[in-house]
Amino acid sequence: MLEIFYRDDLTIILHGDCIELLGQCPDKTFAAVLTDPPYNVGKEYSQHNDKMEIQDYIDWCCKWFTELKRVTDGVILITPSRGKLNYWIKYIEEPYDILVWYKSNSCTNGHGTKLMLWEPILMYNKPKKRPDGDFYNVNISIQRGVGDHPCPKSLKLFKQIILNFTEPGDKILDPFGGTMTTAVAAKYLGRKCMCIEIDKHYCEIGKLRLQQELLNLDLEE
Repeated sequence: MLEIFYRDDLTIILHGDCIELLGQCPDKTFAAVLTDPPYNVGKEYSQHNDKMEIQDYIDWCCKWFTELKRVTDGVILITPSRGKLNYWIKYIEEPYDILVWYKSNSCTNGHGTKLMLWEPILMYNKPKKRPDGDFYNVNISIQRGVGDHPCPKSLKLFKQIILNFTEPGDKILDPFGGTMTTAVAAKYLGRKCMCIEIDKHYCEIGKLRLQQELLNLDLEE
């Protein structure tokens, strides 16, 4: 039986390893997946090794991705980072489509350019709800309430993605919940969401975010 760390009317947070916990979920439980997995670039996580050998990282991604395909009856959206895009396409699975997050105020150094102004969003499975375009123009902004997490994703971006690909009442999964940006965005839009996070510290931060008034969430643009 799954042990629930936090629950409200729309949200469930599970604390633990996503591969183990997804193995306990029935087939086709979720309408969609939106997740930002670790990139294996040496970030300091207390409960995850972000410095694996590349083959070990690929094998690990294959394991949790296989579980995502089993438990999802809809679109799977993954932000893999520019650096790991090639690995996903060549060694894990070629996506159904690729979306773009454009961030004109980015200060990240590119490999062949001065700045890295976009990130890929991999789409797996044909979406039941199709947005008008494949391009999200969302600047990087300060994320409130995320504590010391080293790389939180944009709440505004995730709200737009969820709005584009899901319907009210749909159940969304994020197996790498972090500080629960996916769940916060889903709750704001009236969608159900289950997040899994291996680090209890981030579960606690996410719980506090989800307990905020929705009026305050509107400020995190």
